[in-house]
Amino acid sequence: MSIKSIIIPLLADHVLREANHFLRIQELSGQTSPFCKIVRCK
Repeated sequence: MSIKSIIIPLLADHVLREANHFLRIQELSGQTSPFCKIVRCK
């Protein structure tokens, strides 16, 4: 197993966590995300 095979899954995980964090902050501040118009948000 090489380092190159680990980079893509780690990057994907990081991006997903950052996106969830951003959406949570918007939800707590009462703002709605344009993303919620495409995907049904809570």
